[in-house]
Amino acid sequence: MASLGQILSKTFFWSYERGTWQFDLAVILILVFVLATPRGWFHDKPESGGPAYVMLDGAEGRMPLSVASGQYPQFFSANLVSRPTFVSASPRALADFRLEPSSPGVAAGTFLTHAVRSATSNRLSVQDSLYFTDGNGVIPGDTIELEGTTDRPTIVAIDHSSNTLMLSTPVAFTNGQGVALPYNGTAPDIGIGSAP
Repeated sequence: MASLGQILSKTFFWSYERGTWQFDLAVILILVFVLATPRGWFHDKPESGGPAYVMLDGAEGRMPLSVASGQYPQFFSANLVSRPTFVSASPRALADFRLEPSSPGVAAGTFLTHAVRSATSNRLSVQDSLYFTDGNGVIPGDTIELEGTTDRPTIVAIDHSSNTLMLSTPVAFTNGQGVALPYNGTAPDIGIGSAP
């Protein structure tokens, strides 16, 4: 006869074969836990009305946004702490997470990077080219949009060593001009997609 330690070890590591009474008992216990545990035991809903937090790697861990923006202003600046409004009051699908036109996140985003020289060319030098992909020969490259224009060229190649994007068509750009994925309005929206 197996000892209690062996039984617990086999149960914990799920070593029993299907159809044995031990396997069936473990499944029943899991189902009872999942279905009978009161929802109040889990406090995983975000707190409302409290400060905004950021998660940082390293020793800092969780930190209030106000503290992070003071200690790391190069990463946390011009922050907007506001509740977004989505096209659906109960978002379930990806499309439901688009912002309503009146949401505070519309046109409140920042550009991914900026041009570092002025020219009209199909070679756009930027501060950081790692935000974009040329598709790696598998899919089409990213389509981009320059701040203040409606031009939307496609990236056909990237030279990451010089932070240069090779574009499908020549575009005019100026030093410091914002570069982003396509957006509607005057600036990118905060979030995963543009408002309708």
